[in-house]
Amino acid sequence: MLEEIFEGLGWQSVGPATRLIDALELARTGDFDAALLDVNLNGEMSLKVARVLAERGVPFVFSTGYSMKTVLPADLSGTAVISKPFRISDVENKIRETIATHRAGK
Repeated sequence: MLEEIFEGLGWQSVGPATRLIDALELARTGDFDAALLDVNLNGEMSLKVARVLAERGVPFVFSTGYSMKTVLPADLSGTAVISKPFRISDVENKIRETIATHRAGK
């Protein structure tokens, strides 16, 4: 579904990575402007992936059905979050906002 949303927005999708090991590889080596990162990747938390993206300076947004207050550690607090279920406009707006905030902070 997200690939179709991104295509409809004229964005190119890299992935998806549904397993932690694949997401880590993409985070380490992928060439992309931003990432939408599900907190739960097939039963594994994606916090390591978020840290790799942060180290590389790649803006990202978490997607989750969890309460983020109980999930995010202190070093990732303040990360943009889209709660599931979400609308297409929510995804687009949050990703655009995150990229703009990242660019303004450089």
